[in-house]
Amino acid sequence: MKLFPIAILYIISRWLLSFVNRSSLDVVSNADGDRCGSLVHRYVRIEKTISGRLTDVTFHYVESAGRERECIVFLHGLMDTWHLWQHQLEFLSDRYYAIAFDLKGCGQSSMTYPRNLFPEVNDPGGDYSLEMQADEILREHLTFAISIYTQAIKSL
Repeated sequence: MKLFPIAILYIISRWLLSFVNRSSLDVVSNADGDRCGSLVHRYVRIEKTISGRLTDVTFHYVESAGRERECIVFLHGLMDTWHLWQHQLEFLSDRYYAIAFDLKGCGQSSMTYPRNLFPEVNDPGGDYSLEMQADEILREHLTFAISIYTQAIKSL
């Protein structure tokens, strides 16, 4: 029985020492076009949603090469980042166009914070729904695809 208090004191001392020896976390910030293995970091700035709502959000995403291939989109859960899917993205990138987003307010995506603690849907930064985020991302990708198609037609 005498060893139990000694063991508890040892565990507590190791725990307290862990605070002293703790190193600071490095903030990860990738520029547009930076590579991470076979993946490329990209950013999309959204100023207006498909439904016409004004917003100011920058979404971060990573993509594999081969936009002409069949597409697989990876979405993470609450309080996570695209990094959750890194191994799956790299594994599938030779067969599919794989893309993973940092949702609004997560990872390297920005967040327009609401003015109120419980915002209304139309307040700036008040709509956190995946549907609205998907609308914002879809609009930007459709605009990009249309511009590429227009350039291809002009070059003919």
